[in-house]
Amino acid sequence: MNEKTISGMTGPLFSGRRYFYRRSICDARLEFSQIDSREKIIEACLLTAIGTLGITCGFSGITHPDRNTVQLVSRGLEAGGLAVIKKKFQALIQRYFPALITTPYAFHAELRIIEAADNSLVQLMDTGIRICIGWRMGKDISGMIGLGPKIISDTYGDDEINFLLNLTDNMIFYLQSLATRRRMQDLKQELNTEIFRSADLSLAMDVARKNLDHTLFRLSGFNDIFNELSALKESTSVVDAFLLVLLGIFGAAGGYIFYVDPAMQTTHMTCRNLDMVEGKGRSPEQIQKGIAQAVEANRVLQINPMQAIILSVQQMDCFKPFLPKTAIGIIFRLDETAMGIVGLDERLIQTPYGEKERTLFLAFIKNFLVFLKNSKSFETIQILHQDQERKNIELEKTIQALSDSSRTIVRLEKAGERIKAAITKAMVTSRKVSVMDMSLILIAGIVLGLVYNFASPGGIKVIPGEWLRPPMVHVEVQQARQLLEIRQALFVDARPAEFFNQRHIAGARNLPLSLFDFVYMMQFNQEDVARPIVVYGRNISRRYDEEIAFRLLERGHEQVVVFPGGIKAWEESGMGVEP
Repeated sequence: MNEKTISGMTGPLFSGRRYFYRRSICDARLEFSQIDSREKIIEACLLTAIGTLGITCGFSGITHPDRNTVQLVSRGLEAGGLAVIKKKFQALIQRYFPALITTPYAFHAELRIIEAADNSLVQLMDTGIRICIGWRMGKDISGMIGLGPKIISDTYGDDEINFLLNLTDNMIFYLQSLATRRRMQDLKQELNTEIFRSADLSLAMDVARKNLDHTLFRLSGFNDIFNELSALKESTSVVDAFLLVLLGIFGAAGGYIFYVDPAMQTTHMTCRNLDMVEGKGRSPEQIQKGIAQAVEANRVLQINPMQAIILSVQQMDCFKPFLPKTAIGIIFRLDETAMGIVGLDERLIQTPYGEKERTLFLAFIKNFLVFLKNSKSFETIQILHQDQERKNIELEKTIQALSDSSRTIVRLEKAGERIKAAITKAMVTSRKVSVMDMSLILIAGIVLGLVYNFASPGGIKVIPGEWLRPPMVHVEVQQARQLLEIRQALFVDARPAEFFNQRHIAGARNLPLSLFDFVYMMQFNQEDVARPIVVYGRNISRRYDEEIAFRLLERGHEQVVVFPGGIKAWEESGMGVEP
């Protein structure tokens, strides 16, 4: 793409230029708001772009899905080129802006710089067009703006591109506003017709119009929340942005959000135009403790995850010592540990919060919880990724140590072979071997064996670790049944997974010795350490149950017992097993 930018430059010239662009946008908004024709709006947008940036030529078009036609306005283009563009208008949109067809968003705009090598049905470069902006409004209406070269430059800078995209967004907004106004005018005309028929029907239409206004306001609020929060990945950023959106939607004089997540060790408070509580000598930790005590004392405030409730005046009084006083407040819970409170001050328009505003406020909070949940999931993934990277580094170090040990073993084996050869040679040359020689040979063999055993990663321990452990508590089948029925004990099958999959005690979990650390972290890390655990699974050669029970005790579990009878004794007692 042949594109040059001027990003990174600063100074009075560029500050003045950006101010000029902002003034042009404001003037365009005022002009758009006074126009009642879609053709005139796209023409005003084209003229604003040409006049502001000093462009030699250009066109702007919009589709008419109801009549399957295209409205096109232009300045400075030849009639022949304009006719070709109008004829191939839909094909040009599909060629240069395929994303407009598949995008899930109702409003979308994107910019493309035209290259001479573009393989298209129409060579826009030949018509004088250098840059195109495709846009979409709703499901059926789309359009395109094409601009030629500037008078004083061949390229478009970052500020100019941003200006064009901003101008296009405003044009789309006022096109939608015009469509809404026309729709509202149609509804109003129908309403006036029905007024002459019946006074009761007139009242119903008035209610419908108010509901429509409320729906438009609600949809606009949801759109603002989505636009502000969809690109944020950190919980603190989501909280800060959401408060600003709330203040704008409801016109509140001030507000705050207090959010705490003990699982992520996060405590965040954002406050606008209200007295900060920290200034009164209370830290976020003290606020968190006071809120937790207030919630614990008020049963109504103990809500489920992903839920929120509006606080009554009495309930808000519980938080006065810790949080600023507000006109309306909501408490929310994200999951089992994370929760928070949102409060808004009186409205600037001096109108109190009515039932519709309270319902809308609650709906916004639930939408906010979805974005907050997504940001927490992203942060959790980042933590797991960092932990995995750390484990990978440790694994690489372990592999390197094993490689070094392997090389050491090879050297020791070669030394042993040389010693063996020397001993063999000495035995051949000697007719008799004295007791002293045999003692030396035996000592040398023991020394070499010990050195090899300690150098090898898979060496055999001189003293088995089981001899040094305290004896495990064993239970019979009747005791195991009592632990399951009375204390809801957790049964753990210590055998390898292939044996567990063939047959195991009903409800038991598999925790094989070879995958202990991984399976424990995935399935047992959140278990209550006070819950009784019954471990079974041994064969003739290995006592898997003893080893797994010892490791669970090392992890802090307080009541771990071994059931040596296993599946056979369990089935003979009449209890169920699973294939």
